[in-house]
Formats: sequence, C-alpha cells, structure tokens
Amino acid sequence: MNTGRFCADCGSTQVPLFENFCQECYWKIHSLGKLKRDYIEIPLCLICNAVKLSSGWTGSNQVDEIPEILAYAHLKLLQSDEDTISNIFEIDDIPWGNSNPVFQIYYNLTYDGITEFTTHTETFTLTLKLVGGNCSLCIRKKTGSGESTVQFRAKNRNLAPEEEDIATNIAFALVAEKENESPDAYLADVYESYGGLDFSFGNVAIAELFVEKLKKKWIHHTEKNYKLVTEDKDAKRIYQVTFLFKIPEVKVDDYVVFQNDLHRVKQVSAEYISLISMLNHHLITTTDWVDLKAIDPTPYLITKLVVALDSVNESYLLMDLRDYTSEEVNVNRFPNSLNVSNEVNLLVWENQYYLPI
Repeated sequence: MNTGRFCADCGSTQVPLFENFCQECYWKIHSLGKLKRDYIEIPLCLICNAVKLSSGWTGSNQVDEIPEILAYAHLKLLQSDEDTISNIFEIDDIPWGNSNPVFQIYYNLTYDGITEFTTHTETFTLTLKLVGGNCSLCIRKKTGSGESTVQFRAKNRNLAPEEEDIATNIAFALVAEKENESPDAYLADVYESYGGLDFSFGNVAIAELFVEKLKKKWIHHTEKNYKLVTEDKDAKRIYQVTFLFKIPEVKVDDYVVFQNDLHRVKQVSAEYISLISMLNHHLITTTDWVDLKAIDPTPYLITKLVVALDSVNESYLLMDLRDYTSEEVNVNRFPNSLNVSNEVNLLVWENQYYLPI
C-alpha cells in the first residue's frame, strides 16, 4: 500500500495512517488513560477478613472473596475517555503466607474508535499491600462497646431473675436472626446496672428492634436519649443513642391497693395489668400502672375456726386458735360461704380479713 503518505515517526508507507502516524507509532505518543495510583496499602482485619476501602470497612469476607472485592473497588482508579472500555484483566494470587502480602491487579483499557487502526488495548498494573489489623466493628466487639444501649429497668425495684432471663433470651434470639443482614447487628455486652440490665448493641436499628420486642412483653415507659460523643473531621456531630425501657414496680402475685382496697396482681402484659380483688375475687384490668406499688408490710395468713353463722346479723363468729378470742365478721367480707366448725385460713391486712385465692 503506497499512497505517497508515510508515518511521521518511522517513515513507513505500507500501513494505514491516522494523523500522519502508523498504529504502532501513534500509540507510542498517545495513551488510552492512566491509573491515578499504582500502589495502595489496604488495611485487613485479621479477625473477620474485612478490608478497608475509601468508603469504609466492608463486612466480614471469605478469604477467596478479597481479591475480587479489591479489584472492583479500585477499577475507578482508571482514568480514560468515556468511549474506552475498562475491565479487570487478571488478578495475582495473594501470598497469604506473608504477614503483609503484596499482589498485583491488572486492568485493561480497550478502544476501537479509530477506523484506520485495529482495536487497541493497554494494560495497567495496580500493586496492593494488605496490612493486618482489626476493623472498627471487631474492636467494638472485643472491647464490649456498642453504638446504642438499651437500659432495661423496673420502677423502684430490682429486676426479678425471670424478667432478666426473658429480656436476655429476646436479645440473643434477635441478634441470631439479624446478624446475617448487617455486620453491626451484634450484642456487644449485657451487664448489670442500677438493679437492671444494660444491653449494648452494635447499631441503633437493632437496639430499636429489641425495644419493640420488649414492648410486646410488658406494659412500659420508654425514653430515647442522645449523648454527644465526638465530632468527625467534617465537624459532623456523632451521638450515642440510649433507650430506657422501664416496666412497672409491681409483678405477678404482689399485693397492691387499688380503688381503696386490697388486690393481687394476676398478670402484667404488654397492654395492661390485671388485678384480682381480694374482697370479691373479681378480675379487673388497668393501664394506670405508674402509681401501683407493692404494699409493705404484705398481708399475712392467720387460721380461724368458724364457730357459727348468725343469719340475722349476717355475720360469722370466728375464733382465733392461738388465744381463743372470738369476733364477728360480716359475711360480705368473703366471696364464698364459710363452713361452720371448719378451720379457715384468712389474709389479714389493716385489720380486715380476706379470703385467699
């Protein structure tokens, strides 16, 4: 092919020319692009195999996933025209036997926009060094620190062991359910505090889910508080979120004063507290639990002999078997009839008698 034109660099006249250069000489002085950086040190968590990218730590990884994660994450380092096609060409094996392994990733840029030339490809090499350490998530787990705390308390008393067990089981079951959805869905620590339990969670979302689970178990009072921890480099304020979940002072089988008379707590549910009147054994419910508290001293049991029933005065004659003293008590004090000549156990509170349930 001799058209009278020749390459401005090598003088060849037997090849296609573009801008007075043959393909070989043209690409000696032109390039499809460049790598913004050709060497990077990458922090690697030695516990969970997370790697730290410019966007932050990834979640935990399998070892064989790391090369591809890093290759795709750094593809953006290639700078080229939009008509150029970029792709990952090859990834070296990582020499895991070294404490801080070094390996290469090879990227290709391809361009076929010059009709006079065949498709042109250039290869760029990125060298990566993995530097061992611990990711922020594993550090928080190791040190027992979390992003959000749920304070589980009872009003004016210590939590009962069964209450602690229920809440703890809920927390562990929730984390087991959610841990595959988010690396921060962990329970860093559970510890006793001020007669209750503090649950330290990896993020606010899992803490909020825990509070919602607790709400399905107990009638409650909740608070959400923010504590300023620090400011980041961009002056953005970082807060730690704390939830307070408080359950009633009373618990099942406590005796309380409600509507000016003695009642026993039958159930503490998510919606209400159910009470049994010790006067007539009727069951009632209330959501007004804030002022309910167990009476002190509690009612005590005493044994009486039912000596007689006075039908005219509607009263029983009861004898104390300790000192043989007798007294008359109105039949309306008891929801059920008492059998004459039988002994009966009665509750005593503020000089009044109640038939136990």
